[in-house]
Amino acid sequence: MTRSLSMTILRRVLMAVLIVFGMASAVFWIARLLPGDPFAFRITPGMSPATLETLRHTYGLDRPIAEQYFTWLRSALSGDLGVSLTTNRPVLDLIGETLPNTILLGTATLILQFLFGITAAVASVRHPRGRLDRFIGGGTVVMYSVPNFWLGTLLLVVFAFHLNLFPASQMHSVGFRRLSGLPATLDVLWHLTLPALTFAIPGGARVARFLRATLHDVLQEPFILNATGYGLSRGRVLLRYALPNALTPVISVAGIETGILLTGTLVTETLFAWPGMGRLTVSAVLARDYPLLMGTTIVSGCIVIAANLAADILHRVINPRLRTE
Repeated sequence: MTRSLSMTILRRVLMAVLIVFGMASAVFWIARLLPGDPFAFRITPGMSPATLETLRHTYGLDRPIAEQYFTWLRSALSGDLGVSLTTNRPVLDLIGETLPNTILLGTATLILQFLFGITAAVASVRHPRGRLDRFIGGGTVVMYSVPNFWLGTLLLVVFAFHLNLFPASQMHSVGFRRLSGLPATLDVLWHLTLPALTFAIPGGARVARFLRATLHDVLQEPFILNATGYGLSRGRVLLRYALPNALTPVISVAGIETGILLTGTLVTETLFAWPGMGRLTVSAVLARDYPLLMGTTIVSGCIVIAANLAADILHRVINPRLRTE
């Protein structure tokens, strides 16, 4: 690893730390501006105002906001994200239970969307200006523009309610605990299909359009023209020489897609009742659960920033021209 690359990585890491700090601080202050009482769900007809004040004092919500901020910041830097106001459980425990489910959904989605995107881009470039190229070009524009919540609702109505091919919600079937091995894995994949497709179809369209444009540029490079001049078939030149070179910029797209993916989980996990961190974040917002909201936001932000940082570093490692800039 060259010295310039090491300095670039160090600068990116320091910038990522500052971004996480700024994001967490902004979310803290914005959350306090949300209307509603975080203890509204605990208020009963016979509850006295003194009891409500005791709850506020117990969780430190009766202190000045600036004092609350520095108290939370000190705890967060020590690895303590506090206790949920709704469940009275440590925030890290709740995130630890739901984060693996979101990672599973995100991994399946990324695999599907890059599979869809690469296949569509190669098929389009292999038949330039043909019917298939025009169909894929128009189809990717439509799929790129479709909102996740609309597509997810459509998939639910068609494949879950009308055709009854896939479950409409949750991650497991009733009686899942009695399953093990392959049946248990297939049950999870069965429930995973519709939520993953809700993300993968628009994401695959984004990847296809980006890769299609990149392939067109790579196919005009001199080494591609030379390979064609030696009599190699267009399919062989495309798959063996053009595609590997065109995939290098797609690494950066993977980092961006991770951010889009985590943002979309707020809607999709709620729509499909998927027990992930996106659904947990929505529950925290609705309940004004400040510690839980802060915890899920910080973890999500760190994942997005880490994914973009890793993609950027990998891109620079693979591409020699970026290392020398």
